Amino acid sequence: MEEIYFLDVVEDKRNQGYGTALINKALQHAFDNGTDELMVMVGKDNMVALHLFEKLGFRKTDTCLTYSMKLR
Repeated sequence: MEEIYFLDVVEDKRNQGYGTALINKALQHAFDNGTDELMVMVGKDNMVALHLFEKLGFRKTDTCLTYSMKLR
């Protein structure tokens, strides 16, 4: 399995296909390396990213939990 971390497109470049191009590049890289699965973690309130990943064929899973600890 490979994972995508910290994908972001600057605000004034959004909705121009950059996110789709980046994900497609990651998919091609994973496929070329024989990877079985590509995973991405998305904030549950990030509707734009959720829509993008679902549009590209990613499906929601319930395999991960996140934990955090406030230090200040």
